[in-house]
Amino acid sequence: PTALREGQQFIAKDWVRRDEIQGRNITTTGSTPVGIIDDLMFDQQGRIKGFSLSYVYVEGPVREKRAIDREAVADLGHESGTMTCYLAAVEHQELAAV
Repeated sequence: PTALREGQQFIAKDWVRRDEIQGRNITTTGSTPVGIIDDLMFDQQGRIKGFSLSYVYVEGPVREKRAIDREAVADLGHESGTMTCYLAAVEHQELAAV
C-alpha cells in the first residue's frame, strides 16, 4: 500500500508505528548506548522533529536535553530494533525535551 501527500509517494511498509518506536534503545553509530526512546516530538506542522528519551545512559548535553533530533538519527532500527544516531550531531543540537 502507498499513501500520497503533497505530490510525494510514501510506502506504508517503510513506516514505523509510534508504539514500535516507544521503548526502543538508541545507540551511537559506534554502538555506545545513548538511551531509551520515550515519545515522538512534533513541530507545528505535525512533522516529526525528534524523539524524547525516557532514560539516558550518557552524560553531558544528551542527558541535559533528554532528546534526539530527527536529523541526528542514522537508522530507525527497522532491521535490528535498535535506533542509531550520530553522537556529535546530538551533542550540538538545539532540540530539548520540555
